Amino acid sequence: MVATYKQVAASLRSSFPEIAQMLAEAEPDLTAFAAFPRGHWQKIWTGNPIERLNRETGRRTDVVQDSCPTATA
Repeated sequence: MVATYKQVAASLRSSFPEIAQMLAEAEPDLTAFAAFPRGHWQKIWTGNPIERLNRETGRRTDVVQDSCPTATA
C-alpha cells in the first residue's frame, strides 16, 4: 500500500512538483491506516468520521432506549 502511494507520488513529480511535495509531506498521515489490520480499513476510510460517530451513537442509543422498560400510567 505504501509502495503504491510512493509510486503515485513519484509519477506526479515531473508534471506536478508542488503536489508531489505535498504528498511526500502528508505521507505519514495519509498512510497511517495501513498500520491497522486490513479489516479495520473500511471504517477508517469513511469520508466523514463525525457523521459515522453520530450514526453509531444514535444506533447505540436506540438499542438502550428499546431495552429499557417504560413506565405506564
